Amino acid sequence: MNPATSDVIFYALLLVLPASALFARQVPLGQMARMALAWAGIFAVGLLIATAYTRNRGTVDEWLVSAGLKRMAVRGGSVMIPRAPDGHFYADVRLNGVEQRLMIDTGATETAIDPDLAKAAGIATDPSRQQLVNTAGGEVNALVGQVEQMRLGPIRAEGLTVLVAPSFKGGVLGMNFLSRLSSWRIEGDMMILVASGGANADYT
Repeated sequence: MNPATSDVIFYALLLVLPASALFARQVPLGQMARMALAWAGIFAVGLLIATAYTRNRGTVDEWLVSAGLKRMAVRGGSVMIPRAPDGHFYADVRLNGVEQRLMIDTGATETAIDPDLAKAAGIATDPSRQQLVNTAGGEVNALVGQVEQMRLGPIRAEGLTVLVAPSFKGGVLGMNFLSRLSSWRIEGDMMILVASGGANADYT
């Protein structure tokens, strides 16, 4: 069943409920007709708005992002992320289904997260696999793990290597993720990420 059909059924059911209540109260037929027309008008407007949003979601989302009312916009296989007040770009991602907001760091070779997030996302690390990482705060000895699936809107990356250490609190999305994209660029205060090989069709 497509979204438009679902909306029609939903609004039809909502229209039936007040009509049945009016019948139960034995409201005069003329008054009932006027009230039914008013409800029908309200539901028709709601249906038009819902249909318009469904068909023009990308354009509406872009406007909401530009107005600062939404964190990202999706158009086909592209994701648009606005610059945050602190000057950075942040992505709302899912690591093995666990939601997390990561700062996009084009200067970071690998994606890095803290142990709490690794545990929540079921990312296993092997103490025998460690990597020395140079950070702004100095050298960090990080464990190495792998995300089975990371999603950012319609963009999906599987088998992504991540570095895990307590000093990576908050986490960063590194170049090992960005390099899997078809392309990425910054236009003014907007970062645009383009999926490689097409977008994930089940994204909503």
